[in-house]
Formats: sequence, C-alpha cells, structure tokens
Amino acid sequence: MALMKCVDCGTEHDENAPFCPNCKRIHHELLPSRVVEIKIPDPKLGLFYYMSPKCPIIFDGEYNPIWKGEFGETATLLMDSCTEIIIKLGDWANEIRDVVCPGMQYKLVLDTEYHLLATFHLRQIEEV
Repeated sequence: MALMKCVDCGTEHDENAPFCPNCKRIHHELLPSRVVEIKIPDPKLGLFYYMSPKCPIIFDGEYNPIWKGEFGETATLLMDSCTEIIIKLGDWANEIRDVVCPGMQYKLVLDTEYHLLATFHLRQIEEV
C-alpha cells in the first residue's frame, strides 16, 4: 500500500483513500466529478457579527446539515447531482439558498454591509 500525506493535517494514509481519515479532506484527484467546493468568507462586520454564533453551516434543501466549519475555510462536499443547499453564516447575515453542481467551485460574495444584516450571494468561480 502506497502512502500519501494529507496537505491539510499531515496525516499519512492510503493514497487510494477518497478522503483523509483524520481531517476528512476530500482528495479531488480521486473524485473530481463529485466534488463541490464553497469558499466561506472570513468577514468581521460590526456588532452583530461579534454577538452571533461563529459557525457557518451548510444544509441540504430540507435543512439537514451537510457541512459545519469555520469562517475562512473552504467547504468541500461530495454530490452526485445538482443539489439545493442553504448556507447559514449567523444572525448577522442573510440565509443563502442556491443550487450547486458537482465539479464546480463557488464563493460567497458580499453584496452589502451597510444595513443591520450583511447580504451575500453564491457565485460560481470555476470547475474543480
């Protein structure tokens, strides 16, 4: 069995494993057509940001959590087909609801920060 080192956590594991057994990072080179990446911003936007939960969560269209992480991270998801998702950043930002497709990269883009609620939308940036 050949080993590879995870680029995120440094754990050595089987090079044919679809993800790292330690940190769960998905290896794009093994499953590129099923991977969806979403860059979560690292905003620091006023009082509401500091007073609300700091844990972005991505749900499927029925509010089942499919990813939970930190601001500034890239959410990596495995999907078989285009899927509706819901992204919640906290009480300080709008709820983002959109459809993402396997093999694509997306990022959250800030529309406005001048109101009490920051407004984001999802933008496709390239193929994985």
